[in-house]
Amino acid sequence: MSSQAVLNPQVAAAPPGNPYTALLEQLLPERVAPVAAFAEARMLLQAKTAILESGDFISAAEIAQLAGYSTVNPSAQPNRWKRNGAIFAIPHRGSDYFPYYGLDPDENYRPRKAMGEVLSVFNGVRSGWGLAFWFAGLNSLLDGRRPQDLLRSHPARVVEAARDEMLGILHG
Repeated sequence: MSSQAVLNPQVAAAPPGNPYTALLEQLLPERVAPVAAFAEARMLLQAKTAILESGDFISAAEIAQLAGYSTVNPSAQPNRWKRNGAIFAIPHRGSDYFPYYGLDPDENYRPRKAMGEVLSVFNGVRSGWGLAFWFAGLNSLLDGRRPQDLLRSHPARVVEAARDEMLGILHG
């Protein structure tokens, strides 16, 4: 919009036939973006940032280092687990990051069995980011705790919470 139209509301509200009306119409966007779309984008950005800054996700190279796998192709094993539905990853800037809470240090950092069971329940319905949000979210079926915090100590409860989520039952 021209500075003259901003400064002069009479120009901005020009009646049809006014030479400024056609100019104003050309300067307006074809479609108005709803405020809700901007709010949703902002919330998604904040949620993804929180996940990335949580320290709960590690790279394939970090898994290889922890488990003593080959560093020649550190993505090979984690990607195989991902393809087999044993673990999920979130993509960020061209790399995959895997949930540390989904790995079992007592089993040389292999995926926890319950992680694969949860992923089987979701059956590809959620993206990596959607899974990350679910695992990080408070869950009333888990007494207001996060699934990722109970995956080790109460894996059956986490699997049951995933089943409940897929049924679409709402909790208050």
